[in-house]
Amino acid sequence: MRGLEYLNGLIDTEEDVAVALGRHFGSLESLYMSVFGLHHEIYKLTRKVPERYTLGRDKFHHVVVGEMPPQNIAAFRVALAELKRLEERIEECRVFGCEVTEEIGKDFDDIKVHKKKKDFLRYMDRHGRHFPNLVAWVANLK
Repeated sequence: MRGLEYLNGLIDTEEDVAVALGRHFGSLESLYMSVFGLHHEIYKLTRKVPERYTLGRDKFHHVVVGEMPPQNIAAFRVALAELKRLEERIEECRVFGCEVTEEIGKDFDDIKVHKKKKDFLRYMDRHGRHFPNLVAWVANLK
């Protein structure tokens, strides 16, 4: 759970940054949910893309668009633009935005794509005190 570890690490080592992010996004949990939700949306839109593009989609968006069903392209571009906007807002708090969104994206891959829900639940039991609504929210994503 690299995204959660990253945010928990900010709370433990760079409290001023964690507080700034929390203020900027309402809470760290809200930031996490926003980014995770965008990764979920991108996944849903690109699910039909041939398997050869599954890894590294974040680096090959222009190739992926060429392989997508036409009705998904506009929504895909909106989701990418929103992800970029979130990265820019994160950077206003003195953190690399792409680093935060990539780490949370890896959590999405682990939980929803690779079905490591038990690992997620175990992590949340031990370290999830700053994310009280996250387990139920993730469980409700379809």
